[in-house]
Amino acid sequence: TLAFGVAPRPQDASYAFFALELLLLTLARRRRAWLYALPVLMLVWANVHGSFLMGLGVLALEVVWSVLPTWKGRIRVVERLPFHAALVTLGASVFAALVNPRGLGLFSYAVHVSVAPQLDNLIAEWQSPDFHSLLLLALVIGPAIVLIGVLGRRSESPVALEDLVVWGVLVLATLHA
Repeated sequence: TLAFGVAPRPQDASYAFFALELLLLTLARRRRAWLYALPVLMLVWANVHGSFLMGLGVLALEVVWSVLPTWKGRIRVVERLPFHAALVTLGASVFAALVNPRGLGLFSYAVHVSVAPQLDNLIAEWQSPDFHSLLLLALVIGPAIVLIGVLGRRSESPVALEDLVVWGVLVLATLHA
């Protein structure tokens, strides 16, 4: 919306829900009680916008992070949830997302909308960015340059693999839609 003006859109709520999910997961690494809020968030998110699947994907990644072996190095899983807590939260969140007027059908509908080539070709907002626009080029390439700078810095502080993967997925999603 930066290039076309600002107008309220249904996905705006999803941006807020995604940021809230990441905040809740960060808080839950310090105090597990925050995990109880995630199924409630998924209940609301699934009833507002189809991008709730992205939120469930992040929770699935939390399960993966919880079972990865610990290794030393610059890029590693820095903070992890216990496996049981991550798995129960994911299960409860999937169940909460099922509480919607379409039930399980919402999951297949959200997947269909996300991958349907007809919609990709017809919806202007889903077109790949115009890299002839200096503003859009800066918005995509700028964060990549900052990341390379952070990774290239000679520091002993670790780079969180979990943040790096989410960042990479979001960059790919930006390039796709």
